[in-house]
Amino acid sequence: MFTIAEELRPFFRQDRRRFQYLFDVSAITIKYWVKEKYKKYDITHAFISILHTFGRNLCFNPHIQMILLDGGISNKNKDFIKIDFFSYPFFRKRFMKILLDMLENDIGKKDFRKLKNEIYLNHKEGFYVFAPPSKFKSYTELIKYVCRYVARPVMAESRIIDYNGTYVTFWYQRHKDNLVIIEKVHAFEFISRLIIHIPDKNFKQIRFYGAYHNSTKITIDVAKFLSEEKAKVIKSLNTWKTMITLSFSVNPLVCDICNTFMEYNKSTYP
Repeated sequence: MFTIAEELRPFFRQDRRRFQYLFDVSAITIKYWVKEKYKKYDITHAFISILHTFGRNLCFNPHIQMILLDGGISNKNKDFIKIDFFSYPFFRKRFMKILLDMLENDIGKKDFRKLKNEIYLNHKEGFYVFAPPSKFKSYTELIKYVCRYVARPVMAESRIIDYNGTYVTFWYQRHKDNLVIIEKVHAFEFISRLIIHIPDKNFKQIRFYGAYHNSTKITIDVAKFLSEEKAKVIKSLNTWKTMITLSFSVNPLVCDICNTFMEYNKSTYP
């Protein structure tokens, strides 16, 4: 997770095109560290970045959630090189520096330099960056969680406790201490908090990098780093029925009239 200082949020609210900076800077940070740390292997790393603009209480809090492969592909011999350590201090400080420089170049020194210096004083350890190891015991559990998390809405309906026609009451779990907070706001205020998180038209909130990106021309011997279990899961996902079900939440083989499974009969062509 790559987060930014609260003082910077208004600049992204003012110009949503700056969301691109979060993708760019977090990717630069990861790629640079991997390149320097594993220089002798000449690694092509792989990761997926997801932009979330909301916090648990619906506040405007743009940040990047990143799914990192625990390794990379060596461009020298195409071997899989495992990575089991990531430097939080390096990520925090480098992410902060590059982002602040990029914003200053965009906004201008006159309007941004003072705030930039204040942020350096107030965030001596850099911006908050956290990369916990996977807690899942199987690839199936991990894939289900990631798919659900990436596509999750700003707020689940189950968190809305009450609506009396004027006020909405909902709950959230505070991040810093996991305390459950109950909040009651006017319906107009509730709606205003929700609509600021509607993505702009054609804006891609999920980006693929490194070996995951389509433009990466790399030949990989899959057998070198895919377990049999993971290979089966990936193969099962690569079917037309599974892809339609994941994309539209509709099983194309179930009849929508009688709710029974359809069987292939024949194909006819004019």
